[in-house]
Amino acid sequence: QTMVFAETADFSRRTTVEQLLENLDQCYRRTRNISREHATVATKENFVHGLRSLIAGYNSGPFKVLVTGLDGLDANLLNEEKKVAVHRGVQELLVNMHKHSAASLAVVGFEVENNALVVTYSDNGKGAPASGLNKNGLQIMENRIQALNGSVTFGTGQEKGFQAVIKFPL
Repeated sequence: QTMVFAETADFSRRTTVEQLLENLDQCYRRTRNISREHATVATKENFVHGLRSLIAGYNSGPFKVLVTGLDGLDANLLNEEKKVAVHRGVQELLVNMHKHSAASLAVVGFEVENNALVVTYSDNGKGAPASGLNKNGLQIMENRIQALNGSVTFGTGQEKGFQAVIKFPL
């Protein structure tokens, strides 16, 4: 659609140029998301290091992400599919923090509790409206985790931040 628009539009108008730039930005974001979705996730001995690097990548500018419990996580407790789901789940939560929540601080925690891995996430962002959470990318994450017998619970309130709990049986 963007290519057809670019070939047929009248670029003497400023609004047309702005529309093309918006369309190109949407193409870029979709391509980047596809690339991230299919990038390799370290699932062997580098799993914790890869997760730590992912999280560290969001510690920049106005964003601060604190991590608890990752140093003590025994990655051998999770199979390869669950490691990928945890990595992608944390990634999706951090992308949402960066793109939507206007948060300045997030905390990601890892804990083994009652023979399950529990990953908690909370931020101090604007949360979501009381009318409901617009999931989009979060729905994909939730489906991936549920397919592996895990669960995701979301909590939010407008101006009350965003919370998520991911839980996998070991």
